Amino acid sequence: MAIGGIQNTFDIQKYVAQLMEYEKRSLYALQGRKTNMEGQISGWDNINASLKKLQTTLDTLQKSSTFGSMLATSSDSSFVSAVAGVNSAETTYTFSNITLSQAASTTSITALGFLSGSAASMTSSEEINTTGGQDADPNATISSGNMNLDAGKSIVAGSFYVNGKEITVTEDDTIYTILSKINSSGANVTATFENDTVSISQNDTGISYSVRLSGDTTGFLDAMKLANGTEDPDPAYGVNHDYNQDIIDSALSGSIVDGYFNINGITFTVDVDNDTLSEIVNRINASESGVLAYYDSVDDKVTLTSIVDGQDITLSNDTAGLFSALNISVQAYTGTDSTFDLNGQTMTRSSNTFELNGTTFTLRSSLDAGDMVTITVEKNAQKIEDAIQDFVDQYNETTRLIKEETGKDETGIDKPLKGNRRLQSIQRRLRAMVTSIISTDGESTDGESNLNHLSEVGVTLDYSGTDKTLSLDKTKLAAAITDNVDDVFKLFFTTTEDYVRDDDGGFSGEMYNYIENYTKRFSGFVTTHNDFIRGSIERIDRRIEREEEKMERKEAQLIEEYTKLQDAIRKLDNLSYSAISIMNQF
Repeated sequence: MAIGGIQNTFDIQKYVAQLMEYEKRSLYALQGRKTNMEGQISGWDNINASLKKLQTTLDTLQKSSTFGSMLATSSDSSFVSAVAGVNSAETTYTFSNITLSQAASTTSITALGFLSGSAASMTSSEEINTTGGQDADPNATISSGNMNLDAGKSIVAGSFYVNGKEITVTEDDTIYTILSKINSSGANVTATFENDTVSISQNDTGISYSVRLSGDTTGFLDAMKLANGTEDPDPAYGVNHDYNQDIIDSALSGSIVDGYFNINGITFTVDVDNDTLSEIVNRINASESGVLAYYDSVDDKVTLTSIVDGQDITLSNDTAGLFSALNISVQAYTGTDSTFDLNGQTMTRSSNTFELNGTTFTLRSSLDAGDMVTITVEKNAQKIEDAIQDFVDQYNETTRLIKEETGKDETGIDKPLKGNRRLQSIQRRLRAMVTSIISTDGESTDGESNLNHLSEVGVTLDYSGTDKTLSLDKTKLAAAITDNVDDVFKLFFTTTEDYVRDDDGGFSGEMYNYIENYTKRFSGFVTTHNDFIRGSIERIDRRIEREEEKMERKEAQLIEEYTKLQDAIRKLDNLSYSAISIMNQF
């Protein structure tokens, strides 16, 4: 008879992994606690940021510039525009019969005769082909050998440089393709072929812009007669416009000498060897003379004009002869004042821009006596409305975020801050503040009681929905602002004698201070709470590290033990086979 052996082997890694899943329950619990704590920190950080934004809107509602802001509106700003200040009087202005002030100004009587300058250029010293009886062929390739160059001239593959830009030449290039490469190289030049010569010219005018040819290994520059053999030719330089030339080298040479001149009491020196007219003009414009100087290249004249309308220009002490050379008389030039009728009264100002009762007016165009422009200065109701609307919107966003962070995620799992009593308390307190009677100090200017509820300025809480959001009735707010804007301001904010926020002085101050307990940078609840949680996470990290080390040792131990067990089973199995083999012989 035949007897089978023992078959008892198993997958150690798989078996140990299953056992370790059971052993790692404590580790997984620690990791879950850490994840939850990190979620709490993230949730609090989000809410803290939203609370800070809410504080920003409350801060705006505590500023007199929000409620005291004035708005000036013009019936036609092309004639008169206005900007109201915080202290502007609330009134109406009527302008008519406007004559604008004029700046003092003088211009060269005749053109200065300036030369316009030139661009740097290099051209073939002679025709490219002087020995063959015909012009060079700009379309023939180098490899064809039919370029019709002068005897002894040739071009090979290689490169050369134009203003530091490398031009690569191949056997397939022609004169035209090489010139095209120069033009597209970024060397800021234009290369052309005409009448059997090549020209390379700078795109900009003046001595600062040159044409430099160098490093030719192709023979192209020599063949085009732009260079002599392999030697680099001397650079070509442009010539500056006379306006940018040293005076000694310009059309003004001989007319101006070293010396000085005076504009409105400011003295300027002249050095003909080192100064250009451009530099002198720039010094005038940078000075405190109150004069703007400029050169008109079309008319070839210099103009001096006062920066402020109505301001005079006085020229004097011209020992350098500058003004004479510029064809400008050395004298005083007078500006004119603006005149206008304001609310029936004729007035004069030295400038077209002036201030009256805290409002800045700018006269922009002349106006006949029979025409009128009206400027209305009133409280800036839109700025107040925008500030209150910003608060309403941010309040709704903050309470929505609190509800979100204390609810479930998109998979239906509770968020880390689910049921957090502190957040529930914040939400209840904020809601109570916007619906409670508000304590304000003092009495209104007209002797009536101050406003004491947000609903009186159109801010109400909607209890019908699940989110319980604020809304703003802009019509009701506008009526409250028109009735008494000071009462509206006091409703939101009242200061103590030291001008600090007062919990008992207006809605904004009370809510701002309450939120500050949570958002304060170093000692606020969110900072201290999150710091405490971070400390707990650090302790959990150390426990996780120890637990992981423990699990590693446990896993190694199990693998070792089950490996020994499997070895023992294999030995037993071998003995079993031997015994069965012997028994099967009988």
